[in-house]
Amino acid sequence: MVGRTYLEFVSEDQRHDVQAAVDLGLLGDPQKENERLLITRGGEKKCVRWRSVVLRDADGEVEGLLSVGADVTERRESEEDLRRTSADLERTVAELELLKNRLEEENIYLREEIRTEHGFEGIVGGSDALLYVLHKVRQVAPGDTSVLILGETGVGKELIARTIHAESPRSDGPFVVVNCAALPPNLIESELFGHEKGAFTGAERQRRGRFELAHGGTLFLDEIGELPLEMQPELLRVLQDGRIERVGGSETIVVNVRVIAATNRDLNADVEAGRFREDLFYRVAVYPITVPPLSDRRDDIPILVQHFVQHFARRRGTRIDQVPAEVMRRLQAYDWPGNVRELQNVIERAVLTSTGGVLRLAEPLKSASNGKTATQEPVPEVSGLTLDEVERRYIVQVLETTRGQISGAGGAAEILGLHANTLRYRMKKLGITVGRKTGSTRTES
Repeated sequence: MVGRTYLEFVSEDQRHDVQAAVDLGLLGDPQKENERLLITRGGEKKCVRWRSVVLRDADGEVEGLLSVGADVTERRESEEDLRRTSADLERTVAELELLKNRLEEENIYLREEIRTEHGFEGIVGGSDALLYVLHKVRQVAPGDTSVLILGETGVGKELIARTIHAESPRSDGPFVVVNCAALPPNLIESELFGHEKGAFTGAERQRRGRFELAHGGTLFLDEIGELPLEMQPELLRVLQDGRIERVGGSETIVVNVRVIAATNRDLNADVEAGRFREDLFYRVAVYPITVPPLSDRRDDIPILVQHFVQHFARRRGTRIDQVPAEVMRRLQAYDWPGNVRELQNVIERAVLTSTGGVLRLAEPLKSASNGKTATQEPVPEVSGLTLDEVERRYIVQVLETTRGQISGAGGAAEILGLHANTLRYRMKKLGITVGRKTGSTRTES
């Protein structure tokens, strides 16, 4: 009777399975505790949990089967919802951790970029030498051709690379800079290609490399000539195949990156000396661009000076309205071994120390070619003059250059290589006085 009642509860499709369980019970081998998903005759899905006991007579013969069931559908649904919620939560936590790691990597990179001086927006100048460079930039920018930028330190190779990126179809993608000379040899591979958690001591989490960060954009390999010889085959393989593997990983990752390299070295000489792979050289030097030194484009110096003066004065909240012709003449006469970067630093220091809206150099400029001070005037004609007269003329000439400034940065004492008090003593002895208001210089015979 119990079996029939139970069978009447379930659907036709499940009657056979339920009947088999009842028959086993009547044979004295019931499922003492069971849970089953059942479909009722009305089509409802029910999760039923039951216990069964065999009923026996005094002789031990089976008389029947007693089964007590409970509907645990709601409880099981709640547990399933909780399980799904827990799984979703774990996935969300994992995704957030991945996103957090990615943002940390990008923030590290951005902080490094912020610390790096890469000039100002746009390229300043109009000399023929610079215009030719810009012509080459316009030619190569629209494609994905690898570019090698050559030039002395400080000429603005990174600014040229940024301009190529900005003028290319990849301009909306990242521009990632790698200074090959600044990377420790034991970390170069990890920095370029990334690493998996536990790949080496200190690798506490997975980290993407610069190639992955530059995906869809441009990777600028600055000072590529400093890349260790043992790393060059790895770089060549990536440039050829467009695939990388993180350190400690086995997954192949496809990267879509345009590579622009730069160096101040003679890579042809390095290839001949065996310091740089010839096949890598031809891979990165598909389109070479040579940026001329500032000494070869002196016509750009006045424009650059005005540009830097306005920039640094605006940043300090001051005004510099005048760059004296004599100051500009000295700047154009100087050799600039540090190129535009050195000029930028000189103007920044000058803006910091200048007063009255007039730019004055903070210190003398030493010529790289002859070691002379670029702020000094030629020694005046000395024929027929005494030593005191020669000294008097020379000191007066320097004082006129500094508009009467004796001490301090850019003063006459600094230019002459004397202590300020020593210069004052010599001026008094030679009868040289400076007007307090006008800064004019006169001598007393």
